[in-house]
Amino acid sequence: MVESLARTRTKGQVIAGMNSFRLQIWHWLIFAGLLLGLGGLASAQSVDAYFGLNALTASVPTGNAPLGGGVFPEVGGDVIFFHGLGVGADVSWRGTQNNFNGTYYRPLYYDFNAVWQPWGFTAITPFHMTPVLEAGIGAQSLRVYQGYYNCSFFGGCSNYQSSNHFVGHFAAMLKFYITSRIFIAPQAQLFWIRHDTEFGAGTSHLYGFVLGYTLSANPL
Repeated sequence: MVESLARTRTKGQVIAGMNSFRLQIWHWLIFAGLLLGLGGLASAQSVDAYFGLNALTASVPTGNAPLGGGVFPEVGGDVIFFHGLGVGADVSWRGTQNNFNGTYYRPLYYDFNAVWQPWGFTAITPFHMTPVLEAGIGAQSLRVYQGYYNCSFFGGCSNYQSSNHFVGHFAAMLKFYITSRIFIAPQAQLFWIRHDTEFGAGTSHLYGFVLGYTLSANPL
C-alpha cells in the first residue's frame, strides 16, 4: 500500500521536494530536445514535439489510495522515418502531489513507442488532419514523499521513495494542423500495469489534448 512508504513532512520539505521534481522534469525536457534535434539531422519524414494536459482514470479496489484524478502534464515527441513509421517517447506526471490519509504521492508514466501515421505525409497545409497510432513499453513510477532526504554519490539527493512497474502502452491521437507547422490533437492512452501492488489497478487511462509543432516535414 501507498502508506507503507510514507513519512511525515514539514512545509519547507514539501517546497524543496517540488523544486527537486521540477529540476528532474527539466532534465527530461532537455533530453527530449536533444533526441528530437538529432532526429531532425537525419532525413526524417517528419519530426514532432508536443506538450499536453490530460486527465487520468483508473479503477482501484475499495479502500486503496486513488490512482486517478488531478491534471497530468505531458511532454513528448516522435520521429517518422519511412512511409509513416517511426519512433516516439513521452513522459506524463501528476501536476500536484496527491494526499491519501496524510501520505503524499505522485504517479508518473514513461513510455517508448513504435509510431504509425497511416496517412503519411504528402503535404502539410492548414486544416490538414493526420491520425497517429502508438504501441510500446514503459514504466509507472510511484513516488511517495517522506520527511527526510536520502543522498548517494551518483544519484544525488531525493525526498521520496520510488516503486516502479512495467507497463504496456497504447495510444491514438488525431492531429489537426491550424498552420503548416502547429497542430492540436485530442488523444487517448491506455497503460497496462504489471503487478501494481500499491493501487491494485490493472490498467489506467489518460485522456486529453496536446499542442505540438512539426519541426520538419518531407514528402513521401
